[in-house]
Amino acid sequence: MTPFIVRCRSLALLAGFLLIFAGAGQVRGDIIVQYTFPTPTTTTDQRAGPGFEPTILADNAIATDVSLSSSLPSPGEPFIADRDPAYGRPVLRIDPGDSTNPSQAVAGGRYFEFTVAADLDFFLNLDSLTFRAARGGGATPRGWVLRSSLDNFAADIASMAVPTQRPELTDFTVDLRSDAFQALDAVTFRIYSFAPNSGQSVEYVDVALNGSVE
Repeated sequence: MTPFIVRCRSLALLAGFLLIFAGAGQVRGDIIVQYTFPTPTTTTDQRAGPGFEPTILADNAIATDVSLSSSLPSPGEPFIADRDPAYGRPVLRIDPGDSTNPSQAVAGGRYFEFTVAADLDFFLNLDSLTFRAARGGGATPRGWVLRSSLDNFAADIASMAVPTQRPELTDFTVDLRSDAFQALDAVTFRIYSFAPNSGQSVEYVDVALNGSVE
């Protein structure tokens, strides 16, 4: 086999690999609803109002504001604000209290949630849930658990540790292309948080549900 043929075959294999890799990553879809937490909250226990509302909402979709579990401890600072060192924008700070691992986060109800529904005669077809997150400090492990109302929040859809510390955000994508997340009238997602000790946080921004409304 000549060097030219070997080289062509190697390039073809590489191209095929890159196509497979690129195709596997296409899970975003169009934004159905997004929460960017643009407006800082003004008191240390403000859990509703400006800042928690959707900032993008697709046609023929309805979405609630982000809602914080009553089981989350009252923070010593506003839930939505920029931090020190600065992100340069407000983020949602979640202190899960004494929930130090995923199981405790779920059992303790340390979550924030939102609900999305389709208008009459339309359905939600989901591709992914995406968000950005960082640890509020150096102590580990800190992370999140995702569950949904489709099984009454019984099973984890995904759970991961957050590898980066403020102000470096990590991008997360949860694939929702399975049959369970297609042709839905409505769904609620909860993101639970865990951290080593009370007073330590996981911080979120740009929470988006992606797919289509048809």
